[in-house]
Amino acid sequence: MKRERLIAQRIRLGLKQEDVAAAVGVTRSTYVRYETGLRMPSIPVARRIAVVLNSTVDYLFGDDVPNRKNSFDEHAALDATGTE
Repeated sequence: MKRERLIAQRIRLGLKQEDVAAAVGVTRSTYVRYETGLRMPSIPVARRIAVVLNSTVDYLFGDDVPNRKNSFDEHAALDATGTE
């Protein structure tokens, strides 16, 4: 994960490290290691971090699109109607 992006997304949302760690299901010390680059999260944890930070795994790992493009509601609407 790009530590700068992880930190920036958390701060942008006004979250503390403790908040993200609790929502993701890891200890604060583990989450701090993600932000400092000393540890990489597993794929399932990376996905949970992206959801909590309203981002995407791709962005947090280096892609250029910062926010989630489709919310759950948009997916549900698409599934229900079969169109956008």
